[in-house]
Amino acid sequence: MSLGVFRRIRHWSAIHTLLARLVAGYLRFVRRTGRWEILGETPRAQAMSYRGRLILACWHGRLAMLPTERVAPGAIAAVISRNADGDVLSQILERFEIDTLRGSSEDPDKPWRRRGGREVFNEALAALRNTADLRIAVTPDGPRGPRMRCHPGVALLSARAGVPVVPFAFSARWGWVLGSWDRFMLPLPFTRGVICWGAPLHPPPPMGEGANPATGTTGAPDPARETLKTYAQRIEAAMNDLLAQADARMGRPSPPQG
Repeated sequence: MSLGVFRRIRHWSAIHTLLARLVAGYLRFVRRTGRWEILGETPRAQAMSYRGRLILACWHGRLAMLPTERVAPGAIAAVISRNADGDVLSQILERFEIDTLRGSSEDPDKPWRRRGGREVFNEALAALRNTADLRIAVTPDGPRGPRMRCHPGVALLSARAGVPVVPFAFSARWGWVLGSWDRFMLPLPFTRGVICWGAPLHPPPPMGEGANPATGTTGAPDPARETLKTYAQRIEAAMNDLLAQADARMGRPSPPQG
């Protein structure tokens, strides 16, 4: 098959549907056949109880097992990109009864390419403010990195909505680690694995309405910007610590930050 043909068919909706069905089935099979240890039972119970509002944060490369933690009814949505890969991921998540909000952070080097970052930020903020029980899942380093670096929009969303961020990570003894920018891990069936939930990270006081979700900056004095930056650093450090703990338990090194 030529590269040109592949580029055409990867945008076909029928291909997306078939791929989503296969991937969702595979993830369910991996979860059912593996020996999965849960670390962080208390934050997990809080996240799965669907009482209140939370932001669930995991790195792009360790997204695979998060949908399989969908164990109770309730409102949950995930922020994903608007590209073709996002189309497939959206259909995968639908099979786990997870809604999607489409958009991603803007690339400062390519300002002409609109990714819907501002729109999806406002949609997520409105959902968190207007829904009593809601979980929104985000990948703070998505959709294109840098790997395992927290974009400021996640911290700003948490601060604006006044809701905590709960880190999530997983690791597996047996699995593929792809050569993609995010070092995406796809665990194998019958593996031994660990799923980790971190303690909630509570935001600083809500920030002013003039903040820019694409950059995390506001018209406020420097201390406000520094507070948001510090909070993003706290989220990043907690997520990396949790991932390192999961990988160490499985005897594998964690990917370096991009």
